[in-house]
Formats: sequence, C-alpha cells, structure tokens
Amino acid sequence: MFATCVIGGIHYGTGRHMADLDPEDAMKAMRYWWLCYVAYCLTMISAKISIGYFLLRLTVHRIHVWIIWTVMSLTVVTGLVFFFVTLFQCNPISHFWTQNIGEKGTCINVEIIIALTYLYGTVSAICDFTFGILPIFLIWNLNMRKSVKVALVPILSMACM
Repeated sequence: MFATCVIGGIHYGTGRHMADLDPEDAMKAMRYWWLCYVAYCLTMISAKISIGYFLLRLTVHRIHVWIIWTVMSLTVVTGLVFFFVTLFQCNPISHFWTQNIGEKGTCINVEIIIALTYLYGTVSAICDFTFGILPIFLIWNLNMRKSVKVALVPILSMACM
C-alpha cells in the first residue's frame, strides 16, 4: 500500500515545486502524500510487531522477553500517536490536499508535525537498533558451532534495516 501511494504521488508531482504543477495534479499529489503518512505508520507498526513476535519465538531469557515487549509497545504507542496526529492534522481531513486551491479549513502548525516526525524517527531508530542487536544475545549461548552463530547473527539482525 505504501509503495502504491509513493508511486501515485510521484506520478502527480510529489517532489516537484507546487508552482510547477497543475492545481488538480497538486491536489492529487498532496492526497497521495497524506496517504503515504497513513500507510507508512501502519506498515512500520505491522513490520516491527512481526519482527518482535519472530524474536519472541527465539527467546528463552525473561530479560529478552521484556526488552522485546517494551520495544513492541513503544513502537505501537509512538506509531499510533504519529498515525492519528497525521490523520487528523487538518479539519476537515480533505483540507490537507485542498488547501492549495483555496478550500476552507485549518491545519495544525507544521512545526508540530516536524517535531513529531523527528520523535517518531528517533524512537523508530532506537527500536530498529534494539531489534538488530538483540539476536546477538539470543544466539550467544546456543549449542551450535561458532561458524553457524556467526552466519545467523547477520540474518537475524536484518531487523535493523
């Protein structure tokens, strides 16, 4: 869904100056931009929850279980806050993509969205880093050859990407 929104947005002018776009295309590009926000949040929450549940299947130590549940909870909370703020940042919602053609409505200050984006990005990076490093500790004491462990760590750490 996210990729579809990105492709649609690019088709209608996302990434180009608004002055260079036809007003109808600008409106469609902004609609796709808004859909990208929504799709991104849902995609990231789903992906990280999926990775968390996968890692829970490999976990035997209680501390690792707590770390995974904490990361998953933090991901869901920050993701849902970002989702709902971006979803309802304009009143009416359609004002997000119709504001450039003179439609009436209001939007929250863009600085709030920027600050929230930085917060969400920071939390997301910390969660990704945690999910990327955790597999080292999960397989450290497993009963297998060292070469197998060395091969498994990068595969399991792909969650960091």
